[in-house]
Amino acid sequence: MNEFDPSLRGINGGQGQLVASHMIRLRMRVPSGSEEEEFHCKYVDTSNELLLCKIISFYDNKNLRISKLEILSETDVFFYYFREMNRAEFRLLKEEQQLNVDFDDFPLLLADLAGRGMEADEQIQCTLTLIDASRARLDFISVAHAFRHTELLSIELDAADIEQRDLLISFRYNELRRRLAITEDRYRDLATAVRQRYPHILRTANTNAEEQETSS
Repeated sequence: MNEFDPSLRGINGGQGQLVASHMIRLRMRVPSGSEEEEFHCKYVDTSNELLLCKIISFYDNKNLRISKLEILSETDVFFYYFREMNRAEFRLLKEEQQLNVDFDDFPLLLADLAGRGMEADEQIQCTLTLIDASRARLDFISVAHAFRHTELLSIELDAADIEQRDLLISFRYNELRRRLAITEDRYRDLATAVRQRYPHILRTANTNAEEQETSS
């Protein structure tokens, strides 16, 4: 992971360590638009999205200080939600949801749930509920039994502020430009090697590419 990635910077400073990075399929839910009924807002499913989930740990003298979860889109650079959790916040979460892990193992739990969310048997269902423009909730639900769904973990997320968003977009743009430059260099090297040894293959490849562009 690039050390200049803003994801590795904690709110309170410090350099983070990437624990896991998974593409996971999330069921997206948004407010229905209907009026609220006594503190209860109805939500509707909109789509299934393939989003990137990253888990990052921040340490202080080898002691886990912050556990960070990010949800972002590879196609929509404006889509970014995150949660940074310290020991005190985790203690409340553990009591509320009766988790059986300690804070030091929490990043591994997140990585395991995110990884299992993309398995073929789909025994873990991941749902992202967009509460409003600045908040969301990520739920990991076990659907191993047809008639019983069990909530494994629920975490509230925050949307990135303007400064965070600008840093992320700038980094991703520069990273894409860097990768494109590398790809173009490899293409030129390959084209030169083929032109020198097998020029007829290059001519055929160029002709096929031109025909595809014309037909499209």
